[in-house]
Amino acid sequence: MGLFSRSKGSPDPDEPAPRQVDEALTMFESAQAARFRATVRETLAEMGYEVTVLVDHVTTDDGRQWGLWNLAAGCAGTDPQQWPSAIREHFTTIMAAGDDEPLTDEYLRAHVVTRLMEEDGLRQTPDWIDRGLEWAPGVRQVVVVDTPQTVQVVPPAALEEFAPLGPWFDRGLANLRAQLDTEQYELEEVTHEDASFSCLLGDSVYTASLALLLPDVVRRYAARPATEKGVLFAVPYRHQLAFHVIEEPQAALNALLVLPQFAAAGFLEGSGPVSPSVFWWREGEIRQISRLTPERTLAVTPGPELELLLGMTRREED
Repeated sequence: MGLFSRSKGSPDPDEPAPRQVDEALTMFESAQAARFRATVRETLAEMGYEVTVLVDHVTTDDGRQWGLWNLAAGCAGTDPQQWPSAIREHFTTIMAAGDDEPLTDEYLRAHVVTRLMEEDGLRQTPDWIDRGLEWAPGVRQVVVVDTPQTVQVVPPAALEEFAPLGPWFDRGLANLRAQLDTEQYELEEVTHEDASFSCLLGDSVYTASLALLLPDVVRRYAARPATEKGVLFAVPYRHQLAFHVIEEPQAALNALLVLPQFAAAGFLEGSGPVSPSVFWWREGEIRQISRLTPERTLAVTPGPELELLLGMTRREED
């Protein structure tokens, strides 16, 4: 499937060197990550907190620990001169939230939201394996507590103090569905040569998570139901959901030639990365179609069933 592989050829001496991505804070290059960590240390010291800054979190002498992933995602792509104010606002909010009312069943039901998050980002937390369920390769479905001040990923054990875990995911999904009526989203049609697909954009950090409600999104924003052939989609970062409803095979094939590059670019450059992959939704089942390798090359493997559906191969005659 050479048509569906994108790999790096021989180095061009006139081209810049490839990005050296930080191992822990992958939204930064290594030098940017070092500067970000130094800025965190300096800003917290100015706020009166002496901390040890590790690759993905900071710790205090009294044992408190704060992760850096979400803060880094918010700072990535912005002017480093703005980082101190963003860091100060972030930690001021976290510390102010320390005296919030305790979690209760009633409070949780009103504020839990089911959300999609990048698995590598959750790995930065010490108990990451206890954070959510695998939804697709590299993406986990988690329950968060959303308030005007903070969004907190809740370990399932904390929720199970009140009720079994399953109903909490259902409740979070219901609260996410309500955002289709309360939040403002913009639908753009992305075209490139003969390829086209739709892209839902929103200020809400749950925009990409609307992929959990993909049939509803397609029906509402594409003004047609998802077909029995399914939907190609991508969730590059938290403010973006791209999709193409499979109807005419050639149109879907054209979209598939463009979507993987679009998803990978959004994942590497967007704030709050979710996944660089393209997926195929069909009757509730999700399959990974493209992936970004550790070498930052892009490979697309539709698989026999999708290849047949898109007319790339012929059905064997009996």
